[in-house]
Parts: sequence; structure tokens; C-alpha cells
Amino acid sequence: MATSYAGTQRKRLAIAGVAAIVVVAGVTGVVLFNQSSSVSSPGAVFRPPTNTVPKLGPPPSVSNPAVVTGLVHTCVLKSDSRVQCWGSNDSGQLGNGTNTDSNVPVGISVSTNSAFSIAAGEEYTCMLLQDAMVQCWGDNTFGQLGNGTNNNKSNVPVSVTGLTGATAIAAGSDHTCALMSGGTVQCWGGNWGGQLGNGTNTDSNVPVSVTGLIGVTAISAGGYHTCA
Repeated sequence: MATSYAGTQRKRLAIAGVAAIVVVAGVTGVVLFNQSSSVSSPGAVFRPPTNTVPKLGPPPSVSNPAVVTGLVHTCVLKSDSRVQCWGSNDSGQLGNGTNTDSNVPVGISVSTNSAFSIAAGEEYTCMLLQDAMVQCWGDNTFGQLGNGTNNNKSNVPVSVTGLTGATAIAAGSDHTCALMSGGTVQCWGGNWGGQLGNGTNTDSNVPVSVTGLIGVTAISAGGYHTCA
């Protein structure tokens, strides 16, 4: 069956149990996800569904393949734990040490392949490493890189200050949150709407604890809000 979009015909390919397939030049290790996969944006993450409650603890030694989208860039976490990005790069959100846009995937500037999961905000990207630490790159206007500065941007990954024991991450437009191994949540970045959950509306360039949350098993971030 063909569907017309603004005069262009695109053919739909029906495969049982598969909701969507995206083919990107130069990216291998493709994972297909079925129709129960969830999608949200910014920070949209395609991941396999699960029927089990996740156990908190350090990330395993294998990556969780995913595709995430920011406002004008896209990143993939491949099955070999490498991260590649493409699209707009004016804020360094591709993480490859340049501010040049790319219409093909480029690898981020890191010395080792150790990513477990990734999340994307409007013009920045973060990754959870297998050692349970977090690194971010791109726009830092509101402190969303979490490295204790408000430097305008970074085109290479920088470590989030003082954050150890993270088990999951989620990114909104200009803020990021991490689920910690003890079931608490820490967030950093823009906070004009209270999205950091610490009882203030003050931005923070380092992680702050979300007030009153214990026993958390999952987190999700919208544009200017967060849920656990």
C-alpha cells in the first residue's frame, strides 16, 4: 500500500510484529522493535518491551541498543556500545569534537566504547556508561551537561559532576535526570518549570536530589517536566 505525502509516494512495508524500521547509511547492528515499544520526544528512546520489573543496580556489561532524537539531531547506541550521531551540530550535540553539521553518522569523541544507554535533549546528548557514570555533550546554556559550569556548549563528552551509581537516564528539552541505584532520582539543567523536582525554580549545573522520592524503578522526562 502506498501513501502520498506532499506529492511524494512512500511505500509501507508490513512485517509482522514490527512497528517501524529506520535505515541509516553506515549504521549496522540494527534492532527491530515490535508494536508495544514506546516513543516520546525529546529524548525519544526505542527499546524492546519487557514483561519483567527492572532490577536496580550497575548497568550490565552489554549495551541497550537505542535510537534517540533531539530537536535537530539523532543518535544511536549500537550493540557494540558505540554511539554515533548525525544532524545539526551548532551546539556540539554530535559529540565528535567539531561544530560541523553531518548528514551521515559520526562517532563521538571518546577513547573507549562503554555506553549502556543514551538520551537526547533539544540540543544536547547524554550517555550512561557501564561504570554507572554519566557523560553529556552539546548545549549547556542552563547547565544541562551537569559538569558544574554554564559554558555555552561542549562538542565532546564531559562527565556529570559527582554522579555515581546511575542506572537509567532521561532527558527533557533542557534538563536531565538520572535514576540512582538506591531508588532515588537526581536531576540537573533548566528548572524554570520546576522540572528538577527539588522544590525550587532555580537552574542547576550539577545534580540535585528530587525531593521525597524513594523506591523509584523508572523515570521519564518531557519537555519541561519529569515523572518517576
